[in-house]
Amino acid sequence: LDAETRAALEALWLHDAQKEHASVPAFARVSWMLAAIGAPAELLERAFTAAQDEIEHTRLCFALAAGYGGRSHSVEAMPELLLGGALDVRGSALVHLAVESLKDGCLLEDYNADVAAACRDACTEPVTRAVLDRIAVEERSHAELSWSIVEHCLGRDPVGVGVALRHARRGLGIYERPTAVSGAKLALVGRADPAK
Repeated sequence: LDAETRAALEALWLHDAQKEHASVPAFARVSWMLAAIGAPAELLERAFTAAQDEIEHTRLCFALAAGYGGRSHSVEAMPELLLGGALDVRGSALVHLAVESLKDGCLLEDYNADVAAACRDACTEPVTRAVLDRIAVEERSHAELSWSIVEHCLGRDPVGVGVALRHARRGLGIYERPTAVSGAKLALVGRADPAK
């Protein structure tokens, strides 16, 4: 690969590594919330498994960034996790967990699985393709977990959770989806060979 393409791939995988790393505390928070509402152990186990998946995704993405860039990277600090308290929930915890799971889990995890699968299908490099395949499968399982959480919350409070989900559903079309690269990196990506 030419230098511009390697630099773009390094930046893209580094971006993905940071996103995957940010998902680890997100699933830890889901686990805490599930415990707080007395959810079945099976849902907690799946949430912990999802967090472990995200740790491995982080490692794999950092490894690919290092492979393309020829240098190692590590995670960036997330000081915002120290602000406000991870479980500072106002109102019904069931409603909060169901709506958050709908938006961040059902919608975004499924979207991330679709993106990873599309990239896998376009990728010709075997190692990168295998990483994308794993990420696609596991992100889809995270979306399925989120649907299970929504179903559990709805079963516990059909009226309150149902109303909140209907309201949240109306806003899903404008819910911001993640981007593959920040605006600051667009020029770098633009110099890459699109055939690679």
